[in-house]
Amino acid sequence: MRGYAILGVVLTHTGQWTRPASAWAAQFCANGAMGVQLFFVASAFALFLSNERRHGHERRSLADFFLRRFFRVAPMFYAGLLFFLWLAGTGPRLWAPRGISPLDVGLTALFLHGWHPETINAVVPGGWSIAAEVSFYLLLPFFFHLVTSRTRALVLVVGTLALGRVADDWLAPLLTPPYPAGFEYLTENFRFYWIFGELPVFALGIVLYFVWRDRRDKSDATAGWIALALAGLLGAALFHQMKPPLPPPLPAVTLYGVAFALFGFALHQTHSRLLVNPAIVFLGRVSYSLYFVHFALFQFLYLRWPAGLPAGGTLAAFALVVALGGAISYVTYRVVELPGIALGRRAVARLETR
Repeated sequence: MRGYAILGVVLTHTGQWTRPASAWAAQFCANGAMGVQLFFVASAFALFLSNERRHGHERRSLADFFLRRFFRVAPMFYAGLLFFLWLAGTGPRLWAPRGISPLDVGLTALFLHGWHPETINAVVPGGWSIAAEVSFYLLLPFFFHLVTSRTRALVLVVGTLALGRVADDWLAPLLTPPYPAGFEYLTENFRFYWIFGELPVFALGIVLYFVWRDRRDKSDATAGWIALALAGLLGAALFHQMKPPLPPPLPAVTLYGVAFALFGFALHQTHSRLLVNPAIVFLGRVSYSLYFVHFALFQFLYLRWPAGLPAGGTLAAFALVVALGGAISYVTYRVVELPGIALGRRAVARLETR
């Protein structure tokens, strides 16, 4: 799932760089942005699965959970923070019209940048998704305790949808200052980026976990292909919901999450080498690194070719970024991510032996 998610994210930024000639191709690239929501579904599924496997085997499970999550997320995120500060400086930019302040950097380093429109996506490109992910981590201990069945997971989806509407109406106005004409996109995207705009998608990843758990020993290829077809039909129905620079509304975001949950179910049930193969598994493995690396690549490529590659168009540019970014990301995965994960394991082991 992570492999497909990162392909979508790279595709949408490739479309922004190359400016596809046809409206249909541009819309297809725009929909790639929802790869982040596929990441969220995969994350919630994986974390519930991990909790199942560790349940009852750790004395300090809560502290262990947060230690593992910090050392999984922080090393590459901090590497990206330092790199992009070096690359782009602190001047005004799309997501920070007044520039980057030391407070913005500090909030980002503490993963608190998800609570203001001018910090949520300003210091680290794509950093809004990390803010949402970490906010979800803070809620997970409660979800592990309370959401213990498929029915409760479905109730959680409905509850997070209602909470999202309430937060959008009551809390968001308190956190978003009045912006002058031309800067309204900051408020609109903030309501999409923050945790309350993404919680239903995470909740659908939890639904996927319980559906998988109840059928883990009942592989049914036919059911899988039907789920894949339904995911495709729902995706086609949602095709025109992506209208950059404005994000889709919360109900549409949730329906994208439904499509991705169906897609995840299909990957498990079909056992198709066409869908799950070494290439997509490799991209999934390095996807966290590639998420940051591809932003850096586009920065350099844009400086060299502002209107896209001299020849080959969007498809060639997409292939170039995936190939080059994948190679670089394999290095950062080995040099940054794996040592961070290993450090987290040692910290957990030391805590458990006290």
